[in-house]
Amino acid sequence: MRARPLVSGLSVLALSIASIAAAASKDGRAVPPATPTVRSLPPGLWFVDGHYESHALEDEPEAPRFAVVTAITTSGPAAEAAARRVHGSTVVDPGYPWVVTTRDVPIEATPPDRIAVIVGLYTDRNAADALRSRVAHARVVAISQTAHTPVWNDDGEERRLWVVQVDPRRDAEGVPRAAFDALEHDFAQRSFASSAEYEAAHDAAIAALPRCTAQRGSIYVTRESRRYFGSDRRWAPARCGSREAVVPVESTLREAIFEYRQNETRVHQVTAVSCDTPGIDVWRWTNEGREVIPGQEPAFSAGCAG
Repeated sequence: MRARPLVSGLSVLALSIASIAAAASKDGRAVPPATPTVRSLPPGLWFVDGHYESHALEDEPEAPRFAVVTAITTSGPAAEAAARRVHGSTVVDPGYPWVVTTRDVPIEATPPDRIAVIVGLYTDRNAADALRSRVAHARVVAISQTAHTPVWNDDGEERRLWVVQVDPRRDAEGVPRAAFDALEHDFAQRSFASSAEYEAAHDAAIAALPRCTAQRGSIYVTRESRRYFGSDRRWAPARCGSREAVVPVESTLREAIFEYRQNETRVHQVTAVSCDTPGIDVWRWTNEGREVIPGQEPAFSAGCAG
């Protein structure tokens, strides 16, 4: 067996001197040590007014002033590629990368309706720089304090870009869009005694439709609000390969916010809206994906008051 060479005291001294020399810049000044990485604020629109999920957290952190991004683009495939480069990284905090439009998270000197791939949110620029230095292709941008003015179509729908990010931890079981739309049209012609009767019949009909698979982490982009919000927001648009599809909203990160607790991370998500009242469900977020919390009730119940 080959013996391991001994390192003498002089060798250790030489290595120490070399390490000190390597830490000096070319002009002879010492290079300061790297800033320790500070945990990001959680992803989600908890700090932006005008969203159903923005009031789901009981205790909200201070609003972020900076975002670390790996891409700002108009292309869905480019955003998906940028996000996939970060998926599974131990450098970023739970819930990242987060794919969101710049209409929802306005970025200074950036038009609305761009797609931002965000890997961290911070109140402190130095903390943002520390993460930027550890993530390839990353840069720090300032979050604007001024929201973009909504633009409305004649039919009352908002004219804007919408983005759906399929859960990056698990593939999503979907339904082909054509079959789903045909079912929705059929149910719109029928009457039901109660919302519970409608939901039971709708769920049974959905269960009988063909299935497809939307790849984990895939990105869907649309400018049609009706495609983005379907069936009381219980379903979200996606793609099964090249085919249009819909998936259960809880298979995506649409209208979801994360909460960093001392010993766990939770995800709160709008899973239905009825009579302008959101139903928000909560899960524990793990390396394998969402985990049901025993006894956890929705923070708010969807339905009509009175």
